[in-house]
Amino acid sequence: YEAPHRLLLTLRELCAEDSTRPLLVARELTKMHEELVHGTVAEAVTRFESIAPKGEFTLVLGSKSSSGSAMLEAGDAEIREMVAGLMRDGMSASSAAKTAAKFLNVPNNRVKQLARMVADGEGDVAVDERVSAVPVVGLDHV
Repeated sequence: YEAPHRLLLTLRELCAEDSTRPLLVARELTKMHEELVHGTVAEAVTRFESIAPKGEFTLVLGSKSSSGSAMLEAGDAEIREMVAGLMRDGMSASSAAKTAAKFLNVPNNRVKQLARMVADGEGDVAVDERVSAVPVVGLDHV
């Protein structure tokens, strides 16, 4: 989690490590002005340099491959953990599955099946509450 006054500092630190790494920035989860922004760390820096950050942020940093620029194939445990985290932050199972599938670049059907397991309490990951879907915004549309 990151406060708005620290968001750019954190993003710049991440950018110094690997600017091409995938990143999901979730703003104001479970509130009226919910927003999900996905892209690379460098794209997030550019966006939040031009638009002042407001609200509470949750950052989900994607995996990196041995080349450092592309993600490795996500495993079931990683998918379940991401879905559960998004659901704990207030997303519905369906919205969390769609977001995770897009962010992790894995087939929707695979993620939906794992999201159902998480929602039903199967496996290692537990979720407390769920709410309605949130809009997903790509950094390339800014």
